Amino acid sequence: QASGRTSRLYIGGITRGLSIVIVDDIRLLKGLEKRLRFYVDDFKFYDLREVALEQELTNIDRDREVIKMLKLGALPEDIVKRREELVKTVLFVVESPNKARTIASFFGRPSVRDYGVLKVYEVNIGKMHLLITASGGHVFDLVEDELSQDSIYGVEKRNYGGITWFVPRYDFIKRCLNCGTQFVKGDKCPICGFSNFKSSKDVVEALQRLAVEVDEVIIATDPDAEGEKIGYDIAVALAPYAKSIKRAEFHEVTRRAILTAFENLRDINAQLVKAQLARRIEDRWLGFALSEYVTKRYAKVSGREKLDKRYSAGRVQTPVLGKIIELALAKIRTLRKSKVVKVGALTFEIPEEVIEKYNLKKVKQKRIDIVFKPVKSYTDSLYPPPPFTTDEMLSEAQRVLLISSVEAMRIAQELFELGFITYHRTDSTRISSAGIGIAKEYLTKVFGDEVGHYFTPRTWGEGGAHEAIRPTRAIDATELRELIAEGIIEVPIRLTPQHLKLYDLIFRRFMASQMRPATIERVLYDVEIVYRVENTYICLWKGNLDIVVNIIEPGFILIYSPIQVVALPKHEVIVKPSNIRTAEISDVKLPSQGDIIKWMKMVEIGRPSTYAKIIETIQKRRYVYAIGKKVQYLIPSITGILIYMLLVGNRFPDEEEERYDLLHIVEKYLNKYSFIAGDVDALQLVKTIETVLSGASKDAEVIASMVSVSRTTELLKKMEQIESGEADYREIIEDLLREMCKNILPLVHSHDVVSSACL
Repeated sequence: QASGRTSRLYIGGITRGLSIVIVDDIRLLKGLEKRLRFYVDDFKFYDLREVALEQELTNIDRDREVIKMLKLGALPEDIVKRREELVKTVLFVVESPNKARTIASFFGRPSVRDYGVLKVYEVNIGKMHLLITASGGHVFDLVEDELSQDSIYGVEKRNYGGITWFVPRYDFIKRCLNCGTQFVKGDKCPICGFSNFKSSKDVVEALQRLAVEVDEVIIATDPDAEGEKIGYDIAVALAPYAKSIKRAEFHEVTRRAILTAFENLRDINAQLVKAQLARRIEDRWLGFALSEYVTKRYAKVSGREKLDKRYSAGRVQTPVLGKIIELALAKIRTLRKSKVVKVGALTFEIPEEVIEKYNLKKVKQKRIDIVFKPVKSYTDSLYPPPPFTTDEMLSEAQRVLLISSVEAMRIAQELFELGFITYHRTDSTRISSAGIGIAKEYLTKVFGDEVGHYFTPRTWGEGGAHEAIRPTRAIDATELRELIAEGIIEVPIRLTPQHLKLYDLIFRRFMASQMRPATIERVLYDVEIVYRVENTYICLWKGNLDIVVNIIEPGFILIYSPIQVVALPKHEVIVKPSNIRTAEISDVKLPSQGDIIKWMKMVEIGRPSTYAKIIETIQKRRYVYAIGKKVQYLIPSITGILIYMLLVGNRFPDEEEERYDLLHIVEKYLNKYSFIAGDVDALQLVKTIETVLSGASKDAEVIASMVSVSRTTELLKKMEQIESGEADYREIIEDLLREMCKNILPLVHSHDVVSSACL
């Protein structure tokens, strides 16, 4: 039973209320408190003995007197003093419709109305009457234009006071309703020719009409440079119509985070916008110029005057493609024939030379013994891994869940928009006090009074706006599924098993990061693989193995296990192999999407928001293929190899010089993966590559220097300097144009065109 005073919504906000609950079963109260936290993040019942009841009643009576005065038509003095803070109407613009609906659900049941192409959710939070809607992402993009005297691929060159300024020309984005292609120029889809499309112009015009109706516009696009640019575009479009425009930033979609953002509104960050503009201009200039160059060379090599499509290239895309080619050829170059012997989770390689040395024509599995002799046993501490950054999440999602990086990013985006995880585009492992509180709450629920034995709070990093990827509530995947099924948590989209699997992976990794280390037992074994021939034994392999044989104190492994335990005894033992096969083995393994993303992060040529997009682009262009039944590995197509070598010759990201017969290795590669050549003869393709390499001299050197890993890293660091205000946006763009005018544009355009366009 409960008794008290109900809170009321009025012009000054919300009146103070009181609820007194009589408790005879503390478990039921805790269960109610837990359920109410799904609606109000920090909800908590207080023991009545801890509350200054007389003071609370005085405050309640004061608020009730205010309501009485308002009903009589009088304005209390307190409200007169705060008249600037009274309820105002606010247009709250986010990127995603899912996010708009999720945020609206935090503040009761919203009223919904269609406003042109927009769906608008209306809620009242006391001081604000919110109209929540979504822009659908970018509303403008750079126009597609050729190189001319006053325009470099859609960026106008203007002179003011003797200084050259670069003004990118943006227009509304159109999406073809037939094939889904996004374009800016013209009124017909450049791919299928369909003239029926959806334009962001309709979105902008609807937002402009809404802006006229409200007291303030708050733009809450994603908390990164790209989100800042989207927010800037919306702000520019609404500026003539809005009385006030502010920017809200939050890194998780929760009620608490939204209310905190309202208390910390700011202006659009011009430095972030400039950095994103510089990135977009750099992408456009280099992408268009390199694409024109490689398309022109491809036509020449293939003996055609003009190709029916343009081949793409870019400063990040090209070294990523080069890395995939480099690893594929390195694997072919280092292949060796061996016998692979498996016993449980352990794998051993016996080189073919050993088999030949003993003249063993056929190795029979039943004649093999694997002898494990323990040398020493010791205990070791195994520490939990940090919570996920973007690259680690994508890598683990592919390794554990067999989800591609593009699919994992899409699912993570939806989990963020639904309020289940923090922002998923991050390089930070930092955990906030709120995150540590969530871990403590969940681990207390799991371990009860023993939580102190397992809970070890860690911040993992310091400073920075972004956190690692973590759950926003102390709810595991099983409970989340139940709460959605019961209707306690409502979601605007249907959650698939993949959503729950990725959430579970993120949740368990985070919880493990806040737990004590595990204590494990390791044993160092001398291992021999012996082969029985009549009455003699031949040693085929000998070496040492350090194996985890037991978990003494599980610690974080109870929730997230990164190791494999092999249950071998601590005395000498002979075991039979579970499988033996002949295979070609290499120390170089073909890269998965996760491997390439980790490499991009290591050499600093990508960002969390672009990792998956770059891999998606080269796959869509069919420069690389994904092979493999479970974990998929990337291999270059013949087109990918040709495009790369047309650009940079035989220079690869991590090879300083050619140390082998490249053409011979390419031929072996084409023979091994014959499906990538189709009906074309491998020898003919090798001859084409030979022609390409023979014609690649100074041009290839110049372009290789522009798309090298070091040069790409340098440029990306300059973008970061623009963000921090350490570098000038105009100067960096000007330097890039000078570099292009010297190195690339003369290879594609006539002297007159280059002279008119360049500085």
